Amino acid sequence: SDVCSSDLTPLLNKKVVGRATLQASTHLFLRNALINVPLTCSEQSWDDYKELYKNKPALIIATGPSLNKQLELIREYQNKFVTIAVDPAVPILKEHGITPDFVLTIDPRKRPYWEQDGLDDKTTFVVEVGACPDGAWSSSKNYLVTAAHTNIYALLKSLGCNIAQITTGGSVSTNAFSLAKHMGCNPIVMVGQDLAWTDGKHHAEGYTSQYDIEKLNKRYEKGYEVIGYGGSIVRTDPQLLYYKTWFEDFDKSVSKALSLSKKE
Repeated sequence: SDVCSSDLTPLLNKKVVGRATLQASTHLFLRNALINVPLTCSEQSWDDYKELYKNKPALIIATGPSLNKQLELIREYQNKFVTIAVDPAVPILKEHGITPDFVLTIDPRKRPYWEQDGLDDKTTFVVEVGACPDGAWSSSKNYLVTAAHTNIYALLKSLGCNIAQITTGGSVSTNAFSLAKHMGCNPIVMVGQDLAWTDGKHHAEGYTSQYDIEKLNKRYEKGYEVIGYGGSIVRTDPQLLYYKTWFEDFDKSVSKALSLSKKE
């Protein structure tokens, strides 16, 4: 039977997911962070971006299967948005003449998706300090370093590192969303953020996969059909559903905080 994704949300135990992530990857995050520490010498500060694009629309570009349908529109209107791209989207965007304002990397194991210093000069590279060093060091210009892991952030901050704490939901797109909120962007439009296996595909055409295809296939097999946006039936899995719930909850928490600050 068809299931609404909201019916499954209460079944997602965020504490269990968070604990499992820490157990599996904390040592890797810390190792990467120590290698990437010199990047925190960047002169750019998180505070410099606070409300920088207040009430300017942002376009967060991910690599879901639906991205291909929107590429020509993005190319035509890219200058009307603050464009924020996840790192694997860069080769696809470049092929279509799209230069993002920001590119983010977060994965502790992924290699860079471009040649050394292959990012455009106008692009700000937002590096999660626990990201794979190959990716983190793939650009020597115009970068900003963040930390999502609370303890790693506290450690590096105590050492005097120029680093910002960012709220994450565990994916590079969630970091991009946090960045857009920090910069005051409004509205925030998400493209290619399917959070589903659209037409049975896991990513957009042109995506350079660094995933284990066998694991992706197992995730697909263990997934389930839900009612998606617009009422159509889509296939998702617990990990993608977790990200969906994070976006919804984070947006609510930010809206509540803003409402309280206005009352004060």
